[in-house]
Amino acid sequence: MDNPPSKNVRLVLEYDGARYHGFQRQAGRATIEEELLAGMERILQQKVKISYAGRTDAGVHARWQVINFHTTRDIDPHRFRWALNCVLPQDIVVKRAEIVALDFDARKNAREREYRYYILNRAYPSAFNQRCLLVTRTLDIEGMKEACGYLEGTHEFNSFCKLEEEGTDTVRNLYQCECRKEEDFVILIFRANSFLRHMVRSMVGTIMEVGLGKMAPTGVREILESRDRRRAGATAEARGLFLWDVRY
Repeated sequence: MDNPPSKNVRLVLEYDGARYHGFQRQAGRATIEEELLAGMERILQQKVKISYAGRTDAGVHARWQVINFHTTRDIDPHRFRWALNCVLPQDIVVKRAEIVALDFDARKNAREREYRYYILNRAYPSAFNQRCLLVTRTLDIEGMKEACGYLEGTHEFNSFCKLEEEGTDTVRNLYQCECRKEEDFVILIFRANSFLRHMVRSMVGTIMEVGLGKMAPTGVREILESRDRRRAGATAEARGLFLWDVRY
């Protein structure tokens, strides 16, 4: 008897990462992947393996996370989205579901990823404190914009990452590094082909040093050229970071 044909399903997710230990499954810890697999396997009544565009860390959120999985079940994408949203926690939502080509892979086929970091720059906090970083001192926006300019382009980003093993390729093409002011928020936008571990939050922490007057904007260029993580600013808290978009 022939095996039923396989389907490749792509999902677009958004989630509030505040209470999770990141996306990737970890034994004994609450993760986005753990919740997804539990819900999907409950509906499909079969084990599945997922590929995902971005491995967000503990406390990091997503507006546009893309995953895909293969199944032999005959599913309707729209009904599956509805069913999965019924069983997932309220802080994880499936925005889109569709059948795609069998060779599509959410991680391998992604050509651009965009992250945004939200800084609330005012004297009092927000009711949504887990989705932004509060900085009460007035930030030097023009200095931060200048600092961002030194990071754009193709560089070795040794100074702005946590190396998981020796010999890791640290060259990345940062297409966009931008600082925007929107009402009480300072938004840092990073768009690249891919990112290293803690790369975005390390850059945020260093750019904030400029904003707080602790470093000249040109100091960011010097840190980048030094390839020395010890010279960069502290890794910014996860709460303000969003996986904003993935492009294929």
